Amino acid sequence: MVLMKFVLDASAFINASALDVNEGDSYYTVSDVEEEIKDASSKGLLERLKASKALVFLSPSKEAIKIVEKAASRLGSIRHLSNTDIKVLALALDLKATLISDDFTMQNVAMDLGISFEAVLRGKIKEKKRFRKI
Repeated sequence: MVLMKFVLDASAFINASALDVNEGDSYYTVSDVEEEIKDASSKGLLERLKASKALVFLSPSKEAIKIVEKAASRLGSIRHLSNTDIKVLALALDLKATLISDDFTMQNVAMDLGISFEAVLRGKIKEKKRFRKI
């Protein structure tokens, strides 16, 4: 059995009914994600994962944040990403982990940076897109 590393975006908790948590895999996120979670069931999942020590909160490196910001700017996506989104992507880059997110903009930047990603509920993008100002 291959153990995997995953970095979770807020959408992984919000769409938790479709999230598979496997024993032995490692789950990470940034503390800012906790602030984005508002509903009771998502908060409940977060608390259960924290209590079981299955979820680890880490901060990404400054270098990874700069790499993500540069890629997002190049793709025209920077204005569609929150600071939390950038940190989550940067953490996935640092850990060489799979990003779990239903956010298509985050998936697009992940694809550009070679970060593997999975969706929870909404599906995955099939190709990278560049956006330009109108």
